[in-house]
Amino acid sequence: MPNSNKGAMVALAIAMPASVWLLYLWFLHNNRGAADRKRLDQGNHECEVLSNSMYEAMESVRRWEGCRKNPGHCNFIPITEFSITDLPESYQIPEVFDLIKNVSARTVRIRVNYTSPARPEDYVFSDSRGKYIPHVGSGWIRDLEKRYGPCRCPECDGQATPFKQWWLVRVYTCSHVVFDTKEAQSTMVDVFYESEASRKNGEMMTMPGFKVTYRDEDHDSCKFYCITHDEELIKKLTVYTSKWEKIPKALMAMESLCVVVSHPHGRSKLVTVGELKDWKDEVFGVSQIYSTATCGGSSGAPVIIPRRRGDGSGWVPTMFPHSQALVNGLNMSAVGAARSY
Repeated sequence: MPNSNKGAMVALAIAMPASVWLLYLWFLHNNRGAADRKRLDQGNHECEVLSNSMYEAMESVRRWEGCRKNPGHCNFIPITEFSITDLPESYQIPEVFDLIKNVSARTVRIRVNYTSPARPEDYVFSDSRGKYIPHVGSGWIRDLEKRYGPCRCPECDGQATPFKQWWLVRVYTCSHVVFDTKEAQSTMVDVFYESEASRKNGEMMTMPGFKVTYRDEDHDSCKFYCITHDEELIKKLTVYTSKWEKIPKALMAMESLCVVVSHPHGRSKLVTVGELKDWKDEVFGVSQIYSTATCGGSSGAPVIIPRRRGDGSGWVPTMFPHSQALVNGLNMSAVGAARSY
């Protein structure tokens, strides 16, 4: 894949008024040190850390173009260009392709603007506790739940006439991406960020995070929910959450295929294809090890892999949140299977 983002920083600079460009350079000079320290404080985990959320798009371009792990990002396929022929020949099966497209539609970009004081000492980003240094990860929408009564979203909070019908949208990611409710309430979740065009034309929709309902630091897993009363968004999401139920649960062809859908460097949605290489036994579960390419911003992304059925009769497609890179060039998921159907 050609690097479609090449020269994007130059284009942004040309399009911006000189005063805005100079202000960005000033912010970059004054905030880069704190962002660099936070970036180093995550070890091998793969959040993208930005200097300032005011200039998020420019920062994402800068981090993309300066990436050392995957220079050029040749293995990253834009979701808008992803086709069945991008899969290895033995996996070019309509059901497998439909599964990946369904997961990709529910994959989200997670922008966390605050680091909770509750992060433990020596945990990821603990040196940035209480600070507003944004980091970006990925995740996916698990399910939707309709609620009635006054809407509890920030837009309706304190309003005399809040919406009376709203939805909980449950999101799955890693605990090092979103640690607790304080962080969730400083988080924005971007849905349908399929391309730069979708961000500009309104196809991308954004929900505020609201509450963490589950966290396991040892297994690096987190579930949190967003609140929305946007019926158009729910209508679109319902199509994909309901379609998941119709996808065959035993796809024998997925024996070693491993696919990741993520927002590397906070950019629009990209797909990478590789192989499941090994697994690591942990207490109460396993971590999956794979060759599929990831980058900063891929933390928490759905890793689509096969898992043998309990009765040994076939393979079940399951998803694990991407957790970290390994020193041998492979990547590793969080612990335990995230049941996604």
